[in-house]
Amino acid sequence: MESSPLISIIIPIYNVRDYLKRCFDTISSQKYTNLEAIVIDDGSTDGSGDICDLYAAKDSRFKVFHKQNGGVSSARNMGLQYARGEWVTFCDSDDGLFDNALSLLVSCVETGIDSVCAGYVKLHVKQKKVLRRTRKFDKVSLEREQALMDFYRPTLGKVFNGYIINRLFNNAIIQENHLRFREDIFIKEDGLFLVQYLCSCKGLHTYIPNPIYKYCVRSGSATTYRNKQLNKESISNLYARIECYKEIKKVSDAKQLLNLSKDNVSFEYLILTYRYFTDNLRKIKSFVRFSIHTFKYVSPFYILRFYFKNMGKL
Repeated sequence: MESSPLISIIIPIYNVRDYLKRCFDTISSQKYTNLEAIVIDDGSTDGSGDICDLYAAKDSRFKVFHKQNGGVSSARNMGLQYARGEWVTFCDSDDGLFDNALSLLVSCVETGIDSVCAGYVKLHVKQKKVLRRTRKFDKVSLEREQALMDFYRPTLGKVFNGYIINRLFNNAIIQENHLRFREDIFIKEDGLFLVQYLCSCKGLHTYIPNPIYKYCVRSGSATTYRNKQLNKESISNLYARIECYKEIKKVSDAKQLLNLSKDNVSFEYLILTYRYFTDNLRKIKSFVRFSIHTFKYVSPFYILRFYFKNMGKL
């Protein structure tokens, strides 16, 4: 493999004008220069699109595409459509990268490696305080089943559990397997994409503790919002977990892995059931619909057993 492959950074944008300069500056200042920033303006109405165009005018590595608002998955999918890099990574528009981020990721790329995952630092923007950082461990490469196990039961630290923003993906694997983000899933759509990617791989996945990503917490951001109502967004979280189970079942018959995935479905089903019974029983059609769908893949007896086994932890 060539020593300096082109890296595509996909950045969905929607009404974040106050944070764009900080994000874009961390990309334009990367020590690794063979990159393209695929910027998708998802119908912004606050002038974010104009800022994107200004950066594209002064740095030819920024490729800006404007579209009608369709959500973050729609924007990321457009980014995948235009990404020309051998490798792809993602960045949220209110976050940023350390200046050696791409250099560290690329340094781990070698024959037989299908993805590289690094650490991140979680920052509180207003308080200017570090909330979490990756713990130290030795660089390790995991086979597909091990990587999927770590998705559910992290041994390297929870900072790696289900995120796409601190990972380098092989674009050929994405395109050959027609992998895209589900636009009808609004929570855990990134985790589902990651599971689909891992299930499509035959090589190894390398993990390093070095922080490459600045995950910035701010009030009102999508990633800090926890939907507590029974609606299509929260129900899609359950469906994402079911889809993860279905994908894993296609490629593995490992009982421990499959049970971890079913436990994950069971947990979210119980959360939604609780929301249903605390929502004045007004959405019985939704409850029946997601229950029937869940029981196709995880039996009610399994869910009950999971509940009684973990009732003190829920």
